[in-house]
Amino acid sequence: MKNIIFAALMLCPVAALAQNPLPKCEGTEVKSWNDCFGVDKSTDGILYEGGFKNGQYSFGGRLLMPNGDTYIGRMEKGRRSQARQR
Repeated sequence: MKNIIFAALMLCPVAALAQNPLPKCEGTEVKSWNDCFGVDKSTDGILYEGGFKNGQYSFGGRLLMPNGDTYIGRMEKGRRSQARQR
């Protein structure tokens, strides 16, 4: 069951990219992403999909933690704001 849920979550970034009002982030250098929507996976396994401003997580987004925890909410300057954790 966990594999099915994980697979569904991994497909969500594609759907989210199609529905997001921000333009898609261009290139592979996250530090250069500004006012765009993208997907980033950190070296410690955290997956973020959402807005970027000045190379940092910003606007609304979703963090998927390696342990399965999910954070959905507003990001400001790379940090969580007004969290809704599942």
